[in-house]
Formats: sequence, structure tokens, C-alpha cells
Amino acid sequence: GPDFTRPFKRASIAGTAQLGPNGYWDALEATEGWIDVPTSDPDVYSLRVRGDSMAPAIRNGCVI
Repeated sequence: GPDFTRPFKRASIAGTAQLGPNGYWDALEATEGWIDVPTSDPDVYSLRVRGDSMAPAIRNGCVI
């Protein structure tokens, strides 16, 4: 499993994206908020997604 010993970092939600086929996405609108994720990446960010093209792994409304 993943190594959860590294510290969590706040990842701002950069916007809302429409999911499409083959892993493509289109930016829709700016969004505010954040989630905590285990990472050491200084440029970490997240997206709120719309659409079910990648379900069941990623569902409509998820923050990734």
C-alpha cells in the first residue's frame, strides 16, 4: 500500500473540469477550497470533476 508516513499538504482546488474519453478533460470554472493529501510536491493541486466517463474509479463531483 501507499506510504502514509510523509506529511499531508493542503492542495487547493484549482477549478472544475469536465471529464472526457481517454483521460482528457476541459476546464470549466474556477473553484475555491482545498483538500489534504499525503505529498511532498510543492506544486500540488486538485480538481473537482464533472461527468461519469471515468466511472467507477472517478465519479461526478469527486475532487481528485
